[in-house]
Amino acid sequence: MPTREKVRSLLKSLRASYRWRERAREPDPVERGVTALLARASSTPTARRVLRRLFAQFVDWNDIRVARPVELEPAIEAERSPEVRERLRAALEHVQRFLSALARTRRGVELRSLAGATLTEVRRFLGSLDVLEKEQVPVFAMLLGRGEKLALDEDTARVLRRLGLVPRAATRSRTESLLGRATDPAAYRTLYLLLKEHAVERCRKDAPLCKGCRLHQRCRSRGKF
Repeated sequence: MPTREKVRSLLKSLRASYRWRERAREPDPVERGVTALLARASSTPTARRVLRRLFAQFVDWNDIRVARPVELEPAIEAERSPEVRERLRAALEHVQRFLSALARTRRGVELRSLAGATLTEVRRFLGSLDVLEKEQVPVFAMLLGRGEKLALDEDTARVLRRLGLVPRAATRSRTESLLGRATDPAAYRTLYLLLKEHAVERCRKDAPLCKGCRLHQRCRSRGKF
């Protein structure tokens, strides 16, 4: 079973493995939302690279919102994998829909008006945008800084099972409950993002990349793949 000591140790290893540094500037809510959309199609570092390229080319979110697809292409063409580039193209379409929905709903691409809103109000607003799948709404609520502890998806739950932090037969909801009790609330979002990153980059469902994994020594599944 996970303990606070084990979770802190895991978080330390994940931070070192992915060179995670808490950023001095907290990203605005729109940036968090856009990063989440891009990261679903690739990974968090890739999403941040794409965002840096976008803002080297465009002035603000509204410029990105109205850009033609060909104008967005330079932001993704440097990515080596054709598959990733294709997924990012689709993700950028969702980004533009997300930004357009915000512009229509809030008379401009900003979410600062949600600063004093309750979690229920934030989730209702996100659901009204009509660009998020139902299961994405709580993810966005958390990334906007207004969410509760999130039920883990199958990718993140798989990592915890393979590491042996939770029983192999534990359901996703049971895994979330065990992890939530053993995780400092302030560290939960960082841990969630790093677990997701590890699931995408290394601990894949099929053919995980175990060689060179920084978590190899603590992994209960080593040697099985």
